[in-house]
Amino acid sequence: MILLQSPSRAVHWLCIEANIPINIKYTWLTRGEHLSNEFLAVNPLHQIPAMQHDDFCLSEATAIMNYLTDIHGCSDKWFGATHRAKAVINKHLSWYHTNLRKISTLEYFLPVLLMPAYLGMAKPSVNEIEAKLNALHDMFANLDFLLEGKNFLAGSDISARRFTLRLRYFCFKD
Repeated sequence: MILLQSPSRAVHWLCIEANIPINIKYTWLTRGEHLSNEFLAVNPLHQIPAMQHDDFCLSEATAIMNYLTDIHGCSDKWFGATHRAKAVINKHLSWYHTNLRKISTLEYFLPVLLMPAYLGMAKPSVNEIEAKLNALHDMFANLDFLLEGKNFLAGSDISARRFTLRLRYFCFKD
């Protein structure tokens, strides 16, 4: 298991909660460790998270969480016991990647905060930052709407989706 950013932490947290044993290998992207031959043997696309189980390699947090819960016999608890429950959980996992993670990390934190601070890149203009913040606020309004009257997006029970969403949401909720 390769652990560094929030999808990796989601896999890690799920494994802790589900009592799934894993071996974590820390990979420093800023040092280019994800471009090493050792890493590329696990994931030729050089992205994290990635895992190797015997001779089987897999990437993408949701796929890894599904695989690990399947082989450890606890998928129903974390990904739903019925077709509909699974569909709802997978819908919210997809929403996370195409909305919350995309808007908060790729479109705001990286270009506005991290890349200027760590790589010396120019910050976006004030107007661009304002537009990015508006998109962030709109996305959180959608998340609040989805959560209205519920403890969890997929209902009253904890699921794997909680680990991916919680990583981002706890940082922003006031």
